Amino acid sequence: MSCKDGTAGVRMMLVTALIAFAGPANAQPTQSNTKMMFEWCNSESRSIEDISCALYISGFVQGLQVHLAKEPSKEICLPDDGTIDGRTIFVRSIRAMKQNLKEDAYNIMVALPLPVVLWLAFSKEFPCHKSSN
Repeated sequence: MSCKDGTAGVRMMLVTALIAFAGPANAQPTQSNTKMMFEWCNSESRSIEDISCALYISGFVQGLQVHLAKEPSKEICLPDDGTIDGRTIFVRSIRAMKQNLKEDAYNIMVALPLPVVLWLAFSKEFPCHKSSN
């Protein structure tokens, strides 16, 4: 097969996705996905953890954009220009929780499924404002 038929690019995307979803070998399965993702998003640039964070958050943002295009939400209104730094939003949200919540409350929040925590972070970052009629 030649690279001209596009299979090389598809293979590379599949390998990248497998690496991202498999995650680093030292990830502990008992650890909260939210805590683990927070660590990955704060890891050394271009590490497997860093790339895994970027791919996961990017996929979440793209999925959210598609979902909201089909079914608008009263909780999240993304900007029209489409420029969203999901990683920064997630990291800032977790840091704020750690700073502002008591330890027990923080532990409960980060024990929630990662998509729920991301939804909460995005709803806080991009709330829908009620129109005044």
